[in-house]
Amino acid sequence: MEKKNLALIWVIIQVVLTAGLILLSKYVFELGIEPLNFSYQILLASVVYLFVYALIKEPKALVSMDKKSLLVIVLSGITGGTIAYGLGFLGLQKSTAINYVFLTQTTVFFTPVLAFFFLKEHLKLHKTVLIFALLLGVYLVSTNGKLILPKIGDIYILLGAVAISSSVILTKIAL
Repeated sequence: MEKKNLALIWVIIQVVLTAGLILLSKYVFELGIEPLNFSYQILLASVVYLFVYALIKEPKALVSMDKKSLLVIVLSGITGGTIAYGLGFLGLQKSTAINYVFLTQTTVFFTPVLAFFFLKEHLKLHKTVLIFALLLGVYLVSTNGKLILPKIGDIYILLGAVAISSSVILTKIAL
């Protein structure tokens, strides 16, 4: 199988699993499970799985890392995992799954903006226009097209998206 086709298959699997996680999360929140507890349980399972995977696939990589890179990676994990998921799940509990999906896509806005400021990456005019069009669309979706402020759940989700974007920048710095 070609590498390009395999990448597409992995992306499709990731999208389907993410959709399943969002629906499952919304369901357990309606059952009364606390979002932060749920978030930490998911993160703990992820850390255990990734640690075992790294031990099997790349055991030398776990001990050959310099302390600065390790610190940045840990900060990235805390920001993109603990903070992002915690805020995102709080927002999902207080908002709709549809709003959650749209609002988490604002990482497409936050990541290039943060990369511009912290990594000195360039933003071309067409990308800037697309970013602002995305923001307008996100605003209209989250407010049902009305000129009102987003609800508290939507704000949590947006803060979670900022945390995810910050984690991407930290990861880029570490790499």
